Amino acid sequence: MKKIFIPIILLLFLTIISWSYATDNNIRGLYLNINDANNFDPTELSKAGITDVFVLSSRFSTYNNYSVILPKVLNKLRGTGIRVHAWIICFSDAEGEFVNPTNNTSYLNQLIDDIGKIVNDYSIDGVQLDYVRFPIENPAYKYTNGDEYVTNFTRSVRDKIKGIKPEIMLSAALVPEWYEKDSTQVNDLNQQGNIDYGVNTTLLYGQNYVAMSEYLDFLMPMVYRGFSLKLGSVFRDTSWVESTTRFAVERVNKPVISALTTYISNDELETSLTYMSVGDVNRDIQSVYNGGGKGFALFRYGVLDKNFFSSQINMTSNQDPNPSIVNDLDKSLGDVPMGESGVPLIFLLLSLILIGLVYKH
Repeated sequence: MKKIFIPIILLLFLTIISWSYATDNNIRGLYLNINDANNFDPTELSKAGITDVFVLSSRFSTYNNYSVILPKVLNKLRGTGIRVHAWIICFSDAEGEFVNPTNNTSYLNQLIDDIGKIVNDYSIDGVQLDYVRFPIENPAYKYTNGDEYVTNFTRSVRDKIKGIKPEIMLSAALVPEWYEKDSTQVNDLNQQGNIDYGVNTTLLYGQNYVAMSEYLDFLMPMVYRGFSLKLGSVFRDTSWVESTTRFAVERVNKPVISALTTYISNDELETSLTYMSVGDVNRDIQSVYNGGGKGFALFRYGVLDKNFFSSQINMTSNQDPNPSIVNDLDKSLGDVPMGESGVPLIFLLLSLILIGLVYKH
């Protein structure tokens, strides 16, 4: 009995270390919708050093339903070591209307069950919660402890999926929090609908970074300067990407992976857009690392200049005065052989060695 029990404990311990290793090191991610899933080249992603993909997994649409898109992506990425995350839209119904978490318990319970089913039925590596927030038109501050509804939902999802697959990663796409005036001024401006000088995400969107971080494996602020390169009516640049990433890093004890746009658009519907240059994308990536981020996720494959992949995220001297910064964190993960699930093979081999030693003695 002892010989059976000890290897199980050792294997569980090493599995936890393995996944901690994966989330604590550099993530180089890419978002995929259904069109991207049909068109992406897995070899192209592997050569560019992409480690994770976030796959839009609808519960409503038959066209891009998770039962269609997840098997497609998992099959294409089999053997590459690229991790697959189900990207789940939360507080939005089949018509795209806001579902208020303060008075829609049955909807939330069904959503949690659906997420659990996805984790149970598919060999995915993570779940990302998106639109897990109040909209600015119906802000959280209108409700007593509005942010707690978002935090409690996040905790419920974590409890559900970790109960099914303890090693699964949970992340959330978060509105970026930043301040160019003191917090009191920003709070007053936010309640007037003004987000030109900062955003208090707890106040407006119900996304309390510190509280949510207790239940997330990593946080992903959407540092999207690509929407007309501005937020509100004030234009943003790479320094904003760096400072916004740093603000999140300094507030939480979990890895921060910044999401970045790969295009310039006049609106969020992408009706008129221009691809950002490879140099601009790479400069934004460097800004994330300069701000202490543990990685990035590009939004998204279908609106990304494909020359990015051939650049393999290695910046040239005329694009970047200090190219080494980008790959500092990546060096610790980039050359490590990975299993199909993304777990470093050295941990799996160590597990087998330890089990063999236990049985020998």
